[in-house]
Amino acid sequence: FTHRFGPNHSRTLMIRVILGHALTVEGRYAEAETELKTAMAGLVKRVGPNHLETARCYFELGRLYSTQRLWDKAAGWSYAAWQAVSHTFGPGSAVGLQMQSVHAIDIAHLGRTEEALHLAEQAQAQEQKLLDSANPRYVTTLFALGGVYAQLHRRADEQRVVDEYRAIVERPLFVGNPALGFLVAGSHFLDAQLAKDDGDRDTARREADIARQLYEKDRDFGYVADVDDFVKTLGAAAPAATVPLSSAAVQEAQWGDDCGVAASLASSRLVARAASVQILRGNRY
Repeated sequence: FTHRFGPNHSRTLMIRVILGHALTVEGRYAEAETELKTAMAGLVKRVGPNHLETARCYFELGRLYSTQRLWDKAAGWSYAAWQAVSHTFGPGSAVGLQMQSVHAIDIAHLGRTEEALHLAEQAQAQEQKLLDSANPRYVTTLFALGGVYAQLHRRADEQRVVDEYRAIVERPLFVGNPALGFLVAGSHFLDAQLAKDDGDRDTARREADIARQLYEKDRDFGYVADVDDFVKTLGAAAPAATVPLSSAAVQEAQWGDDCGVAASLASSRLVARAASVQILRGNRY
């Protein structure tokens, strides 16, 4: 691309964004940061700060920092991506609402839980009007809301979200679908958080272990880190064998990457992965 189009062409710069994503997945964070910041500077100059390609770069910078638990930086870039997408499609578009959910989870990690709750509830309520409940984009905002409820220990609301989420992802459209399996895995993580709030730490560990194995198979190491952080909050456990994956779970884990790059994208990673696809494709709904 550099040879054919030159170093500052938008196509060359977007290859840098995709490379930055791949380097993040591989844990090569310094290199990823260099590629993404170089691409961002070029894209802002070439296509403008609110273009979808620039928004994708903001988004990938946010995921780079959330993977490293640098939540202040992550929140700054997820906000930039949200604003850029909203500028293009409008604040009430499905992809704009997804990016709002990404930002909600990032700021929840900073302790801004009430603000996060408002954004997550608003995004989910608006998407409910736009999309059928079986739409994967609706499911991702529902997951974000469940994650915020879990942080606030809103038990009844958390249960409502978990029940709705589970009912959706158990449909044939989701089970065994390579492009949507990451949403099925999210059900295990939500169940783990709910079990913790119920004081059932054994179930919480079991569900978290299944989620971790699935994300590991998908090379979603940022999400593996999320699960590991959660397990640390459960305290010490008696030694136990690793929970083996069922054949169905193994099948669910054979997922392709719907962004067309090396692997998937923090609790926000689940929401972010679907949002990333829409930003890249430029879809409004």
